[in-house]
Amino acid sequence: MKEVTLYGGTIDSCLKNLGKMAAADESGEVLKAVFNDKYLLSTDTDDDAYLRITGKTKAEHDEEVRKWMEDYEAKRKAHEARIPELTEHYRKVARGVIIESELEYWDKIVPIRLGDLDDEFPCNAPTHEWAKVIGNIYDNPKLIKRH
Repeated sequence: MKEVTLYGGTIDSCLKNLGKMAAADESGEVLKAVFNDKYLLSTDTDDDAYLRITGKTKAEHDEEVRKWMEDYEAKRKAHEARIPELTEHYRKVARGVIIESELEYWDKIVPIRLGDLDDEFPCNAPTHEWAKVIGNIYDNPKLIKRH
């Protein structure tokens, strides 16, 4: 068995490249390459490789990825739908926390930064936590009203 080096890629692309390298190798030896601390062989089927690396067949892995993407997309759409409501909320909550001279800027960036975030950030976080995220205003103590 001959060990070769592959540089980056997915399981599929590495397996494909390993197969191409084996076809071009005149020795006829089985080629072995390390992938995420596991190994791929030039004789592996898709399922052999996926089972060794992920513990799932390729079909099981692909279905898990499809479900994850579907779930992520649903969460993203739900978050996007809430942006107008959240924008209004954080604009109101900022009054009395952020100094008046910065409120116009705050009002402009809130919807933009809400669009950058996803549902993982707690939308009911205290305003000072949002201030850290939205425009890094909190990093400048002159911009936050102290009570």
